[in-house]
Amino acid sequence: MRYGGHWRRSILLLILVLAFGCSSCGVTAALAPPEAVAGRPAVFMEVTRIVESAYWNVDKLNPQTLLKGAAEGLESDLRRQGGSLSFKGQQMVVALNGHTKIIDLPSITSMTEFIHTFVDMHDFLQQYQRSNGKRVPWEYDAIEGMVKVLDHNSAFMPPDVFHEMQEETKGSFGGIGIRIGLEEGEVVILEPIEGTPATRVGLKQGDRIVKIDGHPTKGLTLQEAVRRMRGPVGSRVVLSVARAGAVEPEELSITRAKVDIKTVESRVLDGRIGYLKVRGFQENTQQESERALGRLAQQKIEGLILDLRNNPGGLLSQSVKVCNLFMDEGLLVVYTEGRVRNQNTRFTANGVGQYRHFPLIVLINAGSASGSEIVAGALQDLHKATILGTKSYGKGSVQTIFPLQDGSGLRLTTARYFTPNGRNIDGVGITPDIEVQNSGKDDRQLTTAHAIMKEALAVGNRRKPSRGRGTALIDSGMITDVGRGMMAVPQDIP
Repeated sequence: MRYGGHWRRSILLLILVLAFGCSSCGVTAALAPPEAVAGRPAVFMEVTRIVESAYWNVDKLNPQTLLKGAAEGLESDLRRQGGSLSFKGQQMVVALNGHTKIIDLPSITSMTEFIHTFVDMHDFLQQYQRSNGKRVPWEYDAIEGMVKVLDHNSAFMPPDVFHEMQEETKGSFGGIGIRIGLEEGEVVILEPIEGTPATRVGLKQGDRIVKIDGHPTKGLTLQEAVRRMRGPVGSRVVLSVARAGAVEPEELSITRAKVDIKTVESRVLDGRIGYLKVRGFQENTQQESERALGRLAQQKIEGLILDLRNNPGGLLSQSVKVCNLFMDEGLLVVYTEGRVRNQNTRFTANGVGQYRHFPLIVLINAGSASGSEIVAGALQDLHKATILGTKSYGKGSVQTIFPLQDGSGLRLTTARYFTPNGRNIDGVGITPDIEVQNSGKDDRQLTTAHAIMKEALAVGNRRKPSRGRGTALIDSGMITDVGRGMMAVPQDIP
C-alpha cells in the first residue's frame, strides 16, 4: 500500500446536521431584501442568509468577493450560451447574446446590496438566454461559485447529490464502490470495495481515473468526481483508467449498483491482539464497533489495534460515541467553537468505557481526517492510546448540513473543533507518537503495531504476571517507550 504525503489532499468528507441563514444586495444599504417571487433565485437568497448568519469566519463574508465567486460559477454556462464574463478595473461585465450588464463592484458594500445585485443579474440572464426549451441552472451555478469562495470543505448539493449524501450517511448509495483520493491533482483509487461493480471490472488500488463519461478529471474536486460517478442503480458510467505500465488509458463501462458501506471490520491477529478497522463514522458506526469489540473480547484478546487510516470522518456524534468505548466517563473528548451559540459545544464521554482497559494502538495516515482525527486526538491527549503511522490530514473544522427549500442542501463550515488539550489541528494534523511509513504493498504500519503490542504485552506480563490482561502497567506511555525502543533496532520489526 502507498501512504504518505501524496494522500494529503485525499479526502472526501461528510459531517454534522443543523440549520440557519441571512444576506442581500442591490443599490443602497437601506434596501429591504427582495421577497421570494416565482422565477426569482429563492434558493440563492436562502443560502446567502445561511452563510451570513452561520459561517464561522465573518472576515470572509466580503460581498464583492462573494459576488465575483457567484459570477465565476456562471461562467461555463455563460460561454455555452454565447456569453462572457470579464473584469474591467473595478467593474464586472456580463455579456449575453448582444446584451451587456455592467456591475460596479465598489458600490456593493453590504450583503443586502449583494443579494439585490445578484437578483438583477439573474433577471438579466433569464431574459436574454437562448430560448431552446432547456433550463439553464444559473442559480445553482452561482451558489456553487459563491460557496467555493468560502473554503474547500463547504459545498452546495443539488437535490440529487443531497439525497445521495443522506443515503451515504445511512450506509448505502448508488455507485460503483471505490474510495478515491487526489494525488497531484489526479483522481486516484485508494481502495475498491469488495463485492461491488468496481471489483467486478477489475479496478485496483493506485489506478488513476483520467476521465469520467468523457470529461477529464484533472482539476476536479473530490466531491465533483464523486458526484459524476454516483448515480441511479442500473445506470452506466464510463471511466478512462490509467494504470502503471500501460501505454494508453483503458475505458471501462460500469453499471452502477447499490453500494452498502460496511464501516467496521474486525479480526484477531494471533489469538491475543484484536484488530478493529473503522472506515468512516456513519449512523450505525458506534453500534457496529461495539458489536465487533464484544466479539473480540469474547475471544480473550489482551490488546487492541484501532485502524483509522484513510478514514475521512463523518458524523461528529458517532466519532464521540466511538471514543466513549475507550474512555472513562466524564472526560472531555472534543469541543467546538463557532459564531452561533449552539455551535459552542463540549462533548464528554458519557458511556461506561467498557473497553478502556485494553492496551490500545491507533493507526493513522494522511487519509485520516475529521472524525478520525477527533478520535485519535482525544485518545492521544488523554494518554489512552499510542498513535502510530504518519501525520493525519489536518481537518479541524466542523460542517453543518442545512436542508434547503427545494430539496437541495448546503454543507457549511460553522465551527472549529479542538482536542481536549486545546489543539486545533486544521492544516496541521495529528502527529503520531511513533512514525512509521508504508512502502510498496507491504503494510508495515500494521505489522509494526502488531509487533509493538506483542512486545508490550510480554513486558507487562513479565513485570506483573499475576495482574493478567488489562494491567495498568501496559498504558500508552509504556507502549510508546517499547515501540520507540524497537524502532531503534529495525531488525526486530517485521
